[in-house]
Amino acid sequence: MEIGFRDDNGAAKSFPVTLLLPEPTTMRSIAFLSLFLCGITAAPSAPADILVRSDFPGGSAKVISVDSATQTIEIEPKTLPGRGFPCWWYMRISGLNHEQPLTVKVRSSKQPFQGQHILGGQWAIPDQIAYSSNQGQWQQTSPGKITAGHGTWMIPAGADAVEAAWGPPFLQQHADMIIRDIVQSDDNCSGFELARTRGGHAVPAIRFGPDPLQQPERPCLWIQARQHAWEAGSSWVAAGLMRWLANDSPAAVRLRERTTVFVVPIMDIDSVQDGCGGKGSIPRDHNRDWSAMPIYPEVAAAQKRLIDLADREQLKVFIDLHNPAPGDRRPFFFGPGIEQLKPQEQQRYNRWLIGAVAAIDQLDPKYHFTSYISTTEEQNRVSSTWVRNHCGNDVLSATLETAWNRPQGTAEGYQQVGEQLGEALDRFIASPPPVR
Repeated sequence: MEIGFRDDNGAAKSFPVTLLLPEPTTMRSIAFLSLFLCGITAAPSAPADILVRSDFPGGSAKVISVDSATQTIEIEPKTLPGRGFPCWWYMRISGLNHEQPLTVKVRSSKQPFQGQHILGGQWAIPDQIAYSSNQGQWQQTSPGKITAGHGTWMIPAGADAVEAAWGPPFLQQHADMIIRDIVQSDDNCSGFELARTRGGHAVPAIRFGPDPLQQPERPCLWIQARQHAWEAGSSWVAAGLMRWLANDSPAAVRLRERTTVFVVPIMDIDSVQDGCGGKGSIPRDHNRDWSAMPIYPEVAAAQKRLIDLADREQLKVFIDLHNPAPGDRRPFFFGPGIEQLKPQEQQRYNRWLIGAVAAIDQLDPKYHFTSYISTTEEQNRVSSTWVRNHCGNDVLSATLETAWNRPQGTAEGYQQVGEQLGEALDRFIASPPPVR
């Protein structure tokens, strides 16, 4: 190859030039390096760190491990000695890849919660767990993989932050909101504070119908929930009942016209807000505190109101709402020993159960009995027994245990039981009393 030019006198000149090109292998190396650098630029960023929190009302989670790459977390319920069963857990998870599902693993607590007693693993491990990605609209996962003391569930992809819980949470804010909405829309309803707890929380309650002092012949019904804080489903049953009582169905209207109904959706509100189990608390839980000297102000306040109603012969029904053991798959009532009752009392309890079975889906047609309570002294400190012992023989007093470890263990499923409980109450009040 030659390059031409002109000299200082304008004469044309040229000289040969040799062009040096890279060897083929060098060319390939340059091309590979270029592609490598482009690849680094286009590679996806490392997964964000997942954050698990439980520092909010009702929260409970001890984080065991977090794997952001596989989007897997493992926790166990927090154990607060003396504050009841360590089975409730509730957490908020952020920093998720919305295109990837979240794997939630839970192991049961092995820490003693009452003396040296360790809770059985099945209490913290439901077949299906609750999750929400849109601020309170709770859904249920598919059944998880359950082994002894461990559970694994998959939350579908679609959100960068979710809440996950043992079951759908029901906190003081839920009770306040439902009661407020009902009272604002119905002049015949009145919200009130049952008591102020040892922790300083107000215990919200609602009355449907007129003040019984103004109508001394009017029968009164008392329904309360959540003496054990982990039993969130019982509060959802109460919510379903409250909403049913506020609607315009013929049965609800008829019951409101004939009675005054009191509903307390959360009794152990301190433990609920603190994320504790409540049941088995030291020195005793709410449903073992119905004594001559209760330690919980809300129990004392309920006792006083019930005694006042009974003294005026207005109290006709007392129902305490609970959730049972993991193996109980259908709702049932704890009741008294029927054979120990007088004939007219037997008729009352049988009449109630017949109407309840007709109204409540899958309800066991037989009463259950608390055989696990070992002494008469302890049994007498259970709320339903206390009412039977102190409020007269004309009162129906029972405990509704709504099964949670089943597909119906959702906010909607629990509230349907509450609606059906309302239907049963209407049947009971509308049917004739036993002949004396």
